[in-house]
Amino acid sequence: MKNERKKGDTDLRLLSLGVQYFVLARQAVFLGFSPPCGNLYHLAFEVLIKSVLAKKHDREKLKGFSHNLPRLWREFRKIYDDRAFDRFDSTIKNLHKYEPLRYLDFPKGGYWAMSMTIDFGEGLKPKADILKKNRQVHFSFNFDEMDELFKVIIIKASINPPFLKTYFGLREGLKIYKKDNRHSLY
Repeated sequence: MKNERKKGDTDLRLLSLGVQYFVLARQAVFLGFSPPCGNLYHLAFEVLIKSVLAKKHDREKLKGFSHNLPRLWREFRKIYDDRAFDRFDSTIKNLHKYEPLRYLDFPKGGYWAMSMTIDFGEGLKPKADILKKNRQVHFSFNFDEMDELFKVIIIKASINPPFLKTYFGLREGLKIYKKDNRHSLY
């Protein structure tokens, strides 16, 4: 009984953090903070997926996934076997390329520059490339796709949107979530 409550606490705490990171990632986009917005999206989806996996796995198993978003996604896909998720496989893989920024792991040697493109429509597919020729790092992602992925995870994991609303913090958090969000739950 005690272990079940801990698992329940873990998934709710992770869900709360995941929602908060997601709102912060969206706000970072609106502020033009790049690449932190990509890193925050990585963290948001990492924690959201862990919140869902916490229903099946204990804390030690969750820690074992570390920050490996593709590995977490594969585990999530084992539980929610739905072909509709196929189209997000490359999104997760490319979003994971932001992970080294968490530890300031930039390209080594020579001159390098960083640029970022954020697409607010449906045209651009996410990618993060290191152009070895001139040591330039370019990150890009589709803003709309991040919102859609968030919604799909919440719905597939049967998380009640009215309950979830309590995790957006103050009224401003919900406003940031809704702003220019074509896939809003509300």
